Amino acid sequence: MKKIYTIVAALVFTVNVYAQSPQKMSYQAVLRSTSNALITSAPVGMQISILQGSSTGTAVYVETQTATTNANGLVSLSIGAGTVVSGAFSSINWGAGPYFIKTETDPLGGTAYTIAGTNELMSVPYSLFSANGTPGPTGATGLTGPAGPTGPTGATGLTGATGLTGATGLTGPAGPTGPTGATGLTGATGLTGATGLTGATGLTGATGPAGATGLTGATGLTGSTGLTGATGPAGATGLTGATGLTGATGLTGATGLTGATGLTGATGPAGATGLTGATGLTGATGPAGATGLTGATGPAGLLTSGAVAGNTPYWNGISWVTNSSNVFNNGGNIGIGTSAPDYKLDVNGTVGIGPGSAAASRKTLILESFNSTSFIICNGAGQGAMVMANFSPNCGGSAGVILWITNTGAVSIMSSAATGCTVSAAGNVITVNSGGCGGAYTYTFSVSACVATATFFQPIGGGMEAKWIVLPGY
Repeated sequence: MKKIYTIVAALVFTVNVYAQSPQKMSYQAVLRSTSNALITSAPVGMQISILQGSSTGTAVYVETQTATTNANGLVSLSIGAGTVVSGAFSSINWGAGPYFIKTETDPLGGTAYTIAGTNELMSVPYSLFSANGTPGPTGATGLTGPAGPTGPTGATGLTGATGLTGATGLTGPAGPTGPTGATGLTGATGLTGATGLTGATGLTGATGPAGATGLTGATGLTGSTGLTGATGPAGATGLTGATGLTGATGLTGATGLTGATGLTGATGPAGATGLTGATGLTGATGPAGATGLTGATGPAGLLTSGAVAGNTPYWNGISWVTNSSNVFNNGGNIGIGTSAPDYKLDVNGTVGIGPGSAAASRKTLILESFNSTSFIICNGAGQGAMVMANFSPNCGGSAGVILWITNTGAVSIMSSAATGCTVSAAGNVITVNSGGCGGAYTYTFSVSACVATATFFQPIGGGMEAKWIVLPGY
């Protein structure tokens, strides 16, 4: 991940004496990677917030911008010129500080801002502060100094060419001479001729020499001291200078001469070998002890060894039965009703699931059959059962159905889906028709004491694997 060293390099506010203060300020930052390398000429996404009161205060203005760093890793923004998220830059009351600037940056140029920093604005730009701050009192006007002497008059510029004279209007006709009577009406004034073109402006005369400087006017009274202006923003930290070159390694001093090897001392004489002691005599073997008496045989254990591997013993109330295959464990799989389990738990027969001890209280029955089958559908109060069945005839095709079986054995199909075969129900008979065997498979249901028995019929050469999940009624 990249990190950012944000430096307020300049908060520049431009004041135009003839216009309103610009509602924006400049912001610069230098971006570096985790290895302290500059991030150069790359787009970055930034969100800028102006916070009031504290570094976690209310955001009075938020905007986003996308900018590009330059070759020195410097990014430059104009805060107030971005895409506004909330607030208005022109509405910030800079006199109601302190204010903090919070920057959030996505160094990949998007809006997933992973880098944030907050710094206090230690000063408020004069032009923005004056827009809504309280001005200081005006100092007294100083006395006007005497006027300096008038400089010489510059040379008169060339007279421009006289414009063309407009045409004279037509003279009205004279009235006939007759008796003097009333004065005739004054004829209409002729049209004014077009104004001639303005002559070119003459060259400006050379500036006369400057007049002597007038006497200095008396110093005006000192006005009251105005409010101290806000401290200007801190200048940007200069770029880190390049690391100086590593000085050359000094020459390795010459290796000193190896001292001469000292003389080897003479080997001392070997000591004489001591005499070997004589081997002691072997003692005589003692007589064998008498064999102890055989202990009495313990009572027979409760269990005896079974005759078939995998059988699980059970207590029949009188003794242990060791050769029962009702529960079979071959060391890898466990079978119930089978001595050849194919799965971790392989059940051959009907499975009842429920909280009660009576068979009629079982709420779910799961079984797999290859021909006729039977299962509990009610508890004797007259309800039926919802049955989910999957049929896979060996002649081809498969079908899944949801059935309703009443306590009289009547069957109706609630929902079904089949591929390569059809399933239908009529009365107490379910029919599965697979064209590959030239005939239909049927299950005919009868009910006695809430136990439904399905008698299975298959065509010649046919076979069926069926799976049943039974939800008995209460």
